[in-house]
Amino acid sequence: MRSIVSKGKDVTEAMNIGIEELKTSKKEVHIEVLQTPKEGFFGIGSKKAVVKVTKKEDKAVPAGEKSSDGYFAEVMNLTSEYPTVDEEKYFNHSEVNMKKDDTSGKVWVNKGQLNCTPGTTQLPMVTVKEGVELYRNQKLVIEKKIFISPEDTYQLKVKNEVQVQESQWSLKIDKRELTVHLTVEPGYHITREVKDMEAAEHIELAVTETKEIVNTLSQEKVINRLKELSIKHDINEIELIKALRTRQSQTFEIVTGIPPTEGKNGWIELKVKTKIEDGLKENEFGRINFRESKTIPTVEIDDIIAIIHPPVQGSSGYTVTYAELPAKQVYPLILREGRGIKVVDDQVIATEFGRPKIDQKGKLVNISIMDKLLHDGDVNLASGNIHFSGDIEITGEIENGMVIESQGDIHTAKNINMSTCTASGAIVSRGNINKSDLSAGKNNMLVTELGQLLGVMQSNTERMFSAIKQLTNKSTNFAQGGLQPLIRILLEEKFKDFTPLARKYVELVKKNAHHLEDDRWQKSADSISKLFLTSSNGTASIQTISNLLDQMQDLLEVSGTSVESESYVHVLNVLNSHINCSGNVLIEGRGCVNSKIHSGGYLKIRGILRGGEVYARLDADINETGASSGTLTTIAVSSDQKIKINKAKEGTVLKFGKRKHVLTDDYHLLVAKLNEHGDVIFE
Repeated sequence: MRSIVSKGKDVTEAMNIGIEELKTSKKEVHIEVLQTPKEGFFGIGSKKAVVKVTKKEDKAVPAGEKSSDGYFAEVMNLTSEYPTVDEEKYFNHSEVNMKKDDTSGKVWVNKGQLNCTPGTTQLPMVTVKEGVELYRNQKLVIEKKIFISPEDTYQLKVKNEVQVQESQWSLKIDKRELTVHLTVEPGYHITREVKDMEAAEHIELAVTETKEIVNTLSQEKVINRLKELSIKHDINEIELIKALRTRQSQTFEIVTGIPPTEGKNGWIELKVKTKIEDGLKENEFGRINFRESKTIPTVEIDDIIAIIHPPVQGSSGYTVTYAELPAKQVYPLILREGRGIKVVDDQVIATEFGRPKIDQKGKLVNISIMDKLLHDGDVNLASGNIHFSGDIEITGEIENGMVIESQGDIHTAKNINMSTCTASGAIVSRGNINKSDLSAGKNNMLVTELGQLLGVMQSNTERMFSAIKQLTNKSTNFAQGGLQPLIRILLEEKFKDFTPLARKYVELVKKNAHHLEDDRWQKSADSISKLFLTSSNGTASIQTISNLLDQMQDLLEVSGTSVESESYVHVLNVLNSHINCSGNVLIEGRGCVNSKIHSGGYLKIRGILRGGEVYARLDADINETGASSGTLTTIAVSSDQKIKINKAKEGTVLKFGKRKHVLTDDYHLLVAKLNEHGDVIFE
């Protein structure tokens, strides 16, 4: 039988539309009311009448049954008003057979197929969401919401049903061309289908998608790209296989060159102890002499002090393109033979009895045997000042106005009063320091100061050197007449600050020549003086300036070497004195009063610090600071170091680099430092 679903403002109109569509008469159809009309409020929420018109087969009507004409007459004899609830029940129980089960009047999706069962009062509805296309009778439905009739055929399609993303990949060679890294971002396949929906009167057609990771990278693609980049080294096949199989974004090192094997500069192998050892020791009777707290190493004649090893050359490497990577240049040690040693077949042998002293800065090594001068008694006008190239030990006091100078260490058993003590090594006193000047590690401090000046001058000299080369390339007149006039012009016009620095450097070297064991300082000062401080038209050349720059670089390496541990100051108490030390400073007694201390290492005061100013390049650790009388007491350290004070009185000044903080209260167990913002904080 042929059926059609039609709509109208009322049941009569809907039936007439259906009959006209079927091109038949009222006598030849069955009528099934699917939805009764409903008025809305001002048209809002209103519903049309929906009927199903079925053309009946040519059959005789059994006795006792109503014909379609009788049924139609009943429908037509209804009042002009819309059917009531009771009338709807009538329709439901008429010979218009309505299918009544769990899916009645509902629509659903199963395996991409749209299914529906009409209801007795209304048709099911679907809403078409983004990504879904609905076809009714092979025509695309434009509306977003439609009623579904079982008399129509429907098809569901998905936009972009399959989406394929190819794998993304790239090759990267490092700066030294020692590695090739392959970065892979795997591709994917996205399959979209209409989501299955359970039966309902109204459903929304939505899309569900399945994403499958697919790595489409092939070995052939990678190898071809490596050839384009002229990569000739062997491929790491294991890493390449991992890259071809990866299911996540990763980077693989698929080619590795051969790095050069680093060589080793010449070095010194010590065969004896050279450092002064701390620690109390028992004698043969089990007793401890507390005055003997340090052990000074000594050597005998013909003892082997050290062995000088030659440099070991490294081997070249190869880039991933098989270009050679030469090994870093290595250098031998430069040995300066001091007093009391000789060198035989790279062995350093003692020719005198004494304390071995080894001073290494960069490639330069100074080795000597330090003699020891024992002065029994006081140092005064009767004994005179003491200047000695080795260690000095004094059993008495150093009295007013005396001068002690040592190229090694100075040890005193008693007080130092209103005197000056200068040592290249350490200064140790078991007495008090009163109104005196002590300087330990004089050579180190001097080298540091010269290095700072030299660093600024080297930078300016390099800029000047670059300018001179440019000017001489443009004109040969400068090269023919010498560079001195050009240098003077540059100093006057572009490098006005250079001359005062050069003059200060030369004067400092000259004044302290006896403290500078390395004669390269003097040679550099002579070169600087001839090039920049004289008015003669000498034969300055490009090569002369280049040689000076090499000298400067060597000396900067020397000045940048860390301070030797042998330079330190250990004293009992300090009063109204100055102490300068390139290493650590330890005040072991009751404390320090109204004094100035500069420590190139750590500063430790076991007693009280009252008045004056102390500085430590590293941490400062003090038991008690400040005074109730308000005497100004300042503790300064480098900006990245700490100040520790067990008991700090109000008014104590803390300095971290240029940052200053004054305590406004008394503190116990204070630990202060700068935070990342440059503010003083207390831990």
